[in-house]
Amino acid sequence: MVDTRDVIIEYPVTGNGHIAGERYAVKDAATAALVHPNAVIIGYAGQSDLRVNQVAADYLNNKLEAIEALGWVDRTRLAPDVAAAVAAVPRDHTNRLTALRPFWTGLAKRATAPVDLLHFGTSITEGAYASTFAYRWVERLRDVLRARYPVAGVAGGVGYIPAEYKVNQLAGTPWTYTGGTSGTFGSGLYGLGRRYRVMSALGNKIAISATCSSFDVLYARNTPNGTLGITVDGVEVASIASGGSATGGLKLSSGPLTPGVHAIQLTWNAGGPVWVEGVMIYNGDETKGIRMWEGGFGGAKSQYFVAPEAPYWQNDISTIQPDLVTIELGTNDWMYNTGVVSGNYGSFPPSYTKSNIEKLIADVRTKTTVDPAIALLAVHNRGDYPASPTTLLNPWSDYVNVMYEIAANDPGVAVIDMPSRMGATPWVESGLLNADMVHPNDAGTEFYAQAIAGFLAP
Repeated sequence: MVDTRDVIIEYPVTGNGHIAGERYAVKDAATAALVHPNAVIIGYAGQSDLRVNQVAADYLNNKLEAIEALGWVDRTRLAPDVAAAVAAVPRDHTNRLTALRPFWTGLAKRATAPVDLLHFGTSITEGAYASTFAYRWVERLRDVLRARYPVAGVAGGVGYIPAEYKVNQLAGTPWTYTGGTSGTFGSGLYGLGRRYRVMSALGNKIAISATCSSFDVLYARNTPNGTLGITVDGVEVASIASGGSATGGLKLSSGPLTPGVHAIQLTWNAGGPVWVEGVMIYNGDETKGIRMWEGGFGGAKSQYFVAPEAPYWQNDISTIQPDLVTIELGTNDWMYNTGVVSGNYGSFPPSYTKSNIEKLIADVRTKTTVDPAIALLAVHNRGDYPASPTTLLNPWSDYVNVMYEIAANDPGVAVIDMPSRMGATPWVESGLLNADMVHPNDAGTEFYAQAIAGFLAP
């Protein structure tokens, strides 16, 4: 009798996001027909121990995780050498094939379409304590990926620059401010990371110098309205009235510019307030190549990023339509989870983090026409502790485990496990953290960039 619990399928030709010869193991023929309609059944794992070992061996070297995620491998039937190889597959390779496929598809098309990377997170993503902006891990990852997956003739711009940053431990700010005010941190309605700048009077402006071939200004709309002006090298190139029903993620283009360094200025021209979220800087990558959007917020707990607390800024996700979303949350939930309500402290258990991350994943998918690749970035172990009270209720590993629980129930989500890469006490053994024992130093951000780029490799 044929054992149909372990159905082995193979894609006979390349197409529909699959490569000829690509194999999977699924639980039965009905699942094969539903999930993989373009594949053909080539055998059953239950036919023989030899078949189990053959297919398991086929999936080693970044393939076995697909079988492991489906839970079909009976390790008691594996040959010793194959069993050892199975055991060596990193824990965070679960779901890697299924979750990262949209990103890999984007990479394959990078010469004719942009590949947009969107990063949500805390001060670790925002770049606290990096010596320069170029050494934040999001910039280093951008540069590493561009070097590995180049596009002929495309240098690429620096990417998204928010009009405000939350953390103070940045290497200065690329902006020069004249008048205006910061968006209301903690209850910001607009912009990636819920960061924006409000201008409402004559002379209010923000200015930046950037190497670019064009740029987009991202802004929000509300009532009463004001008029926002865009000036390049002293010449106004565009303006827009920003009034109407409240929303965010609106975009105004500079139009084509001669490639080179340009002086960009955003000004309040007339009327009521204007809300500037940030600028997206292009340098030949308007329509192709790898692009970076940083959406961190220093000090953020996981609740900060989910609706209904933040309804308007999520429209930026619709504007971007990312190919890959990284979610770096939970570390501040852990830090302040004392069970005693005092200032920022309170009850933020792993279940709280899990629920909020699941909501954010759902919100991202609602805002995108094609589900992006989603990777949960579980950051390193921290060496600090709360000043008062001093008792944390859960180890960080409990929060990492709930990320794996999310991935176990969602094949479109992967986990990038930095504790397993950086060790139990990275502030002692590796020299990858700053003196605060929380934020990566320049060597640490390089470690992050290389590790994440390796994980993302097809």
